[in-house]
Amino acid sequence: MCCTDVIVGAPFEDEGSGAAYVYHGCATGLIDRYVQRLTPAVLHLPALRGFAYSFASRVDVDNNRYPGILFSFLLLLQVDVKSRGTCYSDSFLVHAISRTDI
Repeated sequence: MCCTDVIVGAPFEDEGSGAAYVYHGCATGLIDRYVQRLTPAVLHLPALRGFAYSFASRVDVDNNRYPGILFSFLLLLQVDVKSRGTCYSDSFLVHAISRTDI
């Protein structure tokens, strides 16, 4: 049985730095405690503001057959977080793109 995970964006948390929370799904619904909290500091981009203002998935950004997640910041930047099929890793490959590169 396939269970869906959920990401919740909180772009104004931590005095405007922002955060994203990953919750795992199970056969009876969502697990009520998040399993991972992503922030600009975790991604080694502590100066950015409004992380997880919006995000998208379903695109395999590194051809590993798992969809990555594209997070945006309020400062007109975006970050690709490449997944490996789970959300347990504390290391991410981050690619920041300036507004002129989009």
